[in-house]
Amino acid sequence: MADREKYISEFTGQDYQFLEKRRPVPMYVREPAAGCNEHTGIMLLVHYWTGTFDMLFEACDDFCDRYNVVAVTVDYLQSGHDDQDGIPYDLALIQTVDCLRAIYHVQNRLRAEGKPFDARRIYVAGQSGGGIIALMCAKLAPCTFSCVFDLCGCAGLTDHHAFDMKEGGWSRDPSSPFYRTPAHQEIRDPGNLDHLRKQFEMNPKEKYIIVHSLDDGTCSVFDKIAIFRNMVEVGYRPSAVFVTPQDVDGTAVTTTDHPVGNPHQIYIKYGDEYFRQDGKFACRRDGETDFELRHQISYDVTGGVWTMDYSGLPTIAFRKA
Repeated sequence: MADREKYISEFTGQDYQFLEKRRPVPMYVREPAAGCNEHTGIMLLVHYWTGTFDMLFEACDDFCDRYNVVAVTVDYLQSGHDDQDGIPYDLALIQTVDCLRAIYHVQNRLRAEGKPFDARRIYVAGQSGGGIIALMCAKLAPCTFSCVFDLCGCAGLTDHHAFDMKEGGWSRDPSSPFYRTPAHQEIRDPGNLDHLRKQFEMNPKEKYIIVHSLDDGTCSVFDKIAIFRNMVEVGYRPSAVFVTPQDVDGTAVTTTDHPVGNPHQIYIKYGDEYFRQDGKFACRRDGETDFELRHQISYDVTGGVWTMDYSGLPTIAFRKA
């Protein structure tokens, strides 16, 4: 860890309504050993619920050279359960904005240092709680990502994750300050058809890769299949592997339960040809990113509107109808 300290920096995270003050958010950033060039992309790697960003240091160290990217991983809100005593687990809204702020800071740093990079090659990959953050990155920054890898991700702020899991912490009681409103649930739903249609209009070539076990007892495969189906309905053509015992190879895929296997190796096994600069299905999008457009993205939900603002530091806010 000590020799990696030089790659760690901090920034200010998005406010969370249940916290009086946020701690600084650390991020770990690795550039290619050969330096950045006009083809160098950015790749965000996201750890799982209860995890911490150091779990992905090795993957960042590998992928920065393997894919010619600036590899980034973030200790987003409530990583390792920090800042969670007595309040609900955010589950991929504020956490996603933390991750998008990391990309914002990385791009600003590269420009300030005069280093070239390719803003059309921006990727995100995450496992479990990180899987839904990957999908939510595509939702909250619909013009930014060219490839999104969801590995056994949560399907949203479902009853199971909000109430049944002890870390969920949300309430069914409308009088509770921790009440899970429809607005909270709908914005965190990566399969919301109306929202997906809006995403598709802005970035129809965005590539989704989904790997999810059919025996997953933590994140429902039925919910994930519904998300996959809705992606197809609006026009996306996601690639999906719903893992069965025949897919277990003992190296990347080691189980048909929730963990599935080694995320580092699974991203390589199923994503290599999409992430590689010279890959057979190399992903590179057209047009300006949300960060370049400096615009606002709004999603209608029950009782109001959620708006992502890219005019400066990425920020999300809810406005009642």
